[in-house]
Amino acid sequence: MGLARSIYGALKHDDDFLALLVSLVICLSGGTVFYTLAEGWPWLDALYFCVMTVATIGSDLSPATPVAKVFTMVYLFTGVGLFYGVVFKILVQIVQRNSIANAIKGVHK
Repeated sequence: MGLARSIYGALKHDDDFLALLVSLVICLSGGTVFYTLAEGWPWLDALYFCVMTVATIGSDLSPATPVAKVFTMVYLFTGVGLFYGVVFKILVQIVQRNSIANAIKGVHK
């Protein structure tokens, strides 16, 4: 079984991971709608900005209105926390899978 499939199998039953993932999707969707309405950005630009923001990559777009700037400050804390929560849960599964695989290899030497 591949690593990705193994991780997916473990995470699909992890209620905390699913809650984080659903919350992240809601956060990205809400941000996309907000920037589309508040800044007048096309939905793809708004989604791009949201993903680049929560992943802390940065973007060539930036909010112009005061309301959007304040929203972005709050959005950063929420979105970054959710994004890295999801990443953390995935990394924990990878480390656990590798630790188990290494332990099994050590036993069978």
